[in-house]
Amino acid sequence: MTKPNALNEASFEDHVVAALTASPLYTARDSQHFDPITLLDAHLLWDFIAATQPKELSKLRKQFPDAPHEALAGHVASLIQKRGTLDVLRNGVSFNGVNLQLAYFRPAADGNPEHQARYAANRFAVMRQVHFSTRTPDQSVDVVLMLNGLPIVSVELKNHFTGQNVQHAIAQYRRRDKNEPFWKLGLVHFAVDDDTAYMSTRIAGADTHFLPFNRDTYNPIIPGNFAASYLWADFTDEDGEAQPAIWSADSLLLLIQNYLHFERDAKTGQEKFIFPRFHQLMAVRKLLNHAKAHGSGHNYLIQHSAGSGKSNSIAWLAHQLANLCSAEG
Repeated sequence: MTKPNALNEASFEDHVVAALTASPLYTARDSQHFDPITLLDAHLLWDFIAATQPKELSKLRKQFPDAPHEALAGHVASLIQKRGTLDVLRNGVSFNGVNLQLAYFRPAADGNPEHQARYAANRFAVMRQVHFSTRTPDQSVDVVLMLNGLPIVSVELKNHFTGQNVQHAIAQYRRRDKNEPFWKLGLVHFAVDDDTAYMSTRIAGADTHFLPFNRDTYNPIIPGNFAASYLWADFTDEDGEAQPAIWSADSLLLLIQNYLHFERDAKTGQEKFIFPRFHQLMAVRKLLNHAKAHGSGHNYLIQHSAGSGKSNSIAWLAHQLANLCSAEG
């Protein structure tokens, strides 16, 4: 995949969208499908339920014969506001005897064809210039990634060739109204330029805190592509091993299933939402891949600096090792 010729923000968006929509489970969706009232793509949500849970959908139609789409979207939207996006994706929703799963995660072993088919029916979408507010309808975010109609990732893209960089994207997030409901739904928010990536799990106006999400102090050059393209395109790591893109469907589903969680600060007592840093994710990913291929009984040395999240890395690894199956099951 090559860099776009027209070096502006729109062509940068074109490049990112093209890479994602060429990957499994993704499609491009026009932003007109996003409802700033429910903060969902109701049609995408409906299509996912129809493909994976037709019996439950039939019950819903009987209960709400006049407006089943609206009933589903309204109920899911209200539960997201109460419980949060992560909880409803992991645990599903229930109302009036209708139990619905809003996402399917890859099983540890490949022995259940029905579960595999449901996993493959997850519907990821990438939207551009999403107008997310009813109070300020002129405002939009550059890119939104959605899972089965629910927004999970927002992205502000900048381009050095237009005189802007990742710091402009961070400043843009910090100017956002932290009280807008949209910002409470996304699992993570990325500020990205062609070379650099930062991420935040909480939009808090001027107090929004971003952490680097780079492969090293500086992202290494990727021949024929942007240095930050590991977010949306598969890449080769420093050991020469192929790695899936961070925003690929498989990667995001694994993150939702096994990594994301709330953590209480021992000093302040406040909860914060944890999304792994790049070095944490890659350390766990590579150890799991090696264990799956070579079995148990090996020793590993992982270099982590002070304050880099060693405890979370160990917990994520131990949790997934306990459920790890070989390729033979």
